[in-house]
Amino acid sequence: MYKKVRKTLLIVFTTVLLSVITAFSLAVVFAYYSNLPRVYTDDNTSEIARIGMRINLLFDRLNPDDFTNGTTITYAEGRTGEFDNTKPWGSKDNPYIISLPRHMLNLYALQTSGYFYDRYIKNNYDNNDNYIENSEEVPYFLVCGTDGKPKSIDGKRNGSNIEIKPIGNEQYPFIGVIGGAQVAGNAEAPNGYESKSSVIANFTVAVTGDDQTDVGLFGKIGYLGDETNVTNGTFNGSISIINDLL
Repeated sequence: MYKKVRKTLLIVFTTVLLSVITAFSLAVVFAYYSNLPRVYTDDNTSEIARIGMRINLLFDRLNPDDFTNGTTITYAEGRTGEFDNTKPWGSKDNPYIISLPRHMLNLYALQTSGYFYDRYIKNNYDNNDNYIENSEEVPYFLVCGTDGKPKSIDGKRNGSNIEIKPIGNEQYPFIGVIGGAQVAGNAEAPNGYESKSSVIANFTVAVTGDDQTDVGLFGKIGYLGDETNVTNGTFNGSISIINDLL
């Protein structure tokens, strides 16, 4: 009789313990995914997902069938890459492509969450937060089609502009390089005109609170290096670049 009761108690205890462990694990997973940035996986701005394992859905890539491997990619300030779709995505040789409105929203979400800081920026500093001389690990973007031609990113949805907060804030300033089209062509701007440069239009910049001091589509823009590290008027670091866009 005693052995039977003890066995029953052991089963009950084991069941309760497993239930507690399962509940705790689910709570941890839920908390983790709840804190991930909200990102868009299609052009319907009401459909939102968590970043999780979906990073490959958040931007486009250059299509090697239209943009040949080995083709020079020109950014600005003398920075160039050589397209290679086997190189790390987001590098100067295989940049993230912004070709749709949701890509702008995802750029904001990843920037504000610190994703780009963790993925790139912090690698330019040593354990004492000192800038590593000549280090330049930053994300690279092109605003264009997957064929490298000019693209119009129109934020107008159902008669209203998509709202977006400034990309880059005091905690996580935008540090990176954004370029435009690489192949000659025309983008049809929302006003009916054609542009030889890529166009970003019809986004309303929304600011709430007093924590945003730099207001615009791009808010706080940062750099790599140290302001005090200037020799003969030459800055030892790396500046951010946003160019060739309308």
